[in-house]
Amino acid sequence: MKTVRFNRLATERRGFTLVELLVTITIVIVLAALVFIISRRAINTAHNAECVANLRNLATAGMSYEAEHGVYPNHGSQRDGSRSFWFKTLEVELGFEPGTNAAVIERADIMPTCKKCLRTHGPGTNPDNRHIRTYSMNHDLIGPTKNSDDEWVFPGLRSTRVVNPSATAFFMDGSVAGTGPYWQYLARIGQWVKPENFIHDGKANVVFLDGHVESFRLEEVPTNPEHPFWNPLQRDPDTPKHR
Repeated sequence: MKTVRFNRLATERRGFTLVELLVTITIVIVLAALVFIISRRAINTAHNAECVANLRNLATAGMSYEAEHGVYPNHGSQRDGSRSFWFKTLEVELGFEPGTNAAVIERADIMPTCKKCLRTHGPGTNPDNRHIRTYSMNHDLIGPTKNSDDEWVFPGLRSTRVVNPSATAFFMDGSVAGTGPYWQYLARIGQWVKPENFIHDGKANVVFLDGHVESFRLEEVPTNPEHPFWNPLQRDPDTPKHR
């Protein structure tokens, strides 16, 4: 009887076998991987939703400015010799007091910024060439023309000249059009259509002049500068994603 009892206790106290341990570890690893993937997707979805909301807010500010002034926000040299950024032009619409310094607006917490984009376009090392903000305006909306001295100025395109607002990009993820401080935050084909601007699961968000938002993969963005996606003076083809 004692032998039987001893064997029973030995059986009851037996630990996990190697196979059982390996199976348990495998299950834990798989579950951890699933949790990581789900969490990452949730974070990316939240970042994308925030980015879309930011772009809609920028478009609302831009459309409000256009409704009052009849032109889209200017950016660059003006007829009076001054220079401006589009976000300086929209200072009132973005919630700032008139006359606020552009550098203050650029750094303000209330300025829309995509946190995920900022990881790619983080502040540069050159203080005169910072990428502090993460959205750009369509370069073709600044309305380039020439003044009396035959110099290029950018007063902002008149909205009455836009052929189809639903086909032309207003603001988009990422930056920049050039290396100088006054050319930051403008989007053109050569400088904007790059992989680093397509960071929402391989896509970039774009808000159009009518306020709707679309997401584009790199290969979906029109590469013709005369396409209405870029050029507001051109007629719309079948779809904004058509080349």
